[in-house]
Amino acid sequence: MEMLNRMRDFLLPEEFEVHMYHNKIHIMNFTTIGEISSEKIIVRYQEGTIIIKGENLVMSKLLHEEVLIRGVLKTVEF
Repeated sequence: MEMLNRMRDFLLPEEFEVHMYHNKIHIMNFTTIGEISSEKIIVRYQEGTIIIKGENLVMSKLLHEEVLIRGVLKTVEF
């Protein structure tokens, strides 16, 4: 049963997650999207807020509660 729970958590994570790559940031399990502009995007999650600043920021919503932000990332604040 434990292995099934681990596999389920891996495939369907429920906790807030942020994965950063070169000029991309992938965010999962957020609550709402705040401000959206080409220079700043605010994402709210249960415990706080993440502020992404940069240039030419583009947001692609992948799934419910999952977003990919691309552009020239300059700062990420929690």
